[in-house]
Amino acid sequence: MTLSSQEEQFLRAAVAAAPRIAEIIAQYPVEHRTGALEVVKRHYAQAAQRFGCTEVAARIWVPLVMRGVQKRVEQQRAVKSNLENLLTKVTQACPGLVTWRRWSDGNDRGLPLIAPAE
Repeated sequence: MTLSSQEEQFLRAAVAAAPRIAEIIAQYPVEHRTGALEVVKRHYAQAAQRFGCTEVAARIWVPLVMRGVQKRVEQQRAVKSNLENLLTKVTQACPGLVTWRRWSDGNDRGLPLIAPAE
């Protein structure tokens, strides 16, 4: 299948944006990810139209791009889960090595601070 120049431009932009979009969505709580992915899908469809893609082309390319975004979200969640598990093991093996940074509002944003515990 030969791409039109509009389709090629759209796909280049969509694929280039996918890693950052996936990174953002992966940070969302599980219950909000599906909604966020739907919003992204609508925005990609609108972008395809703005790039001059036909409606038929948008119906072909947007779902393919979204599969890539969803795959990246899943990969990033898996990596985060693995890191959290590793951090838990390190914390258990070396108590006093890892502390959690608290923000002024009291929220623990899950940022480990590798330093001697206070």
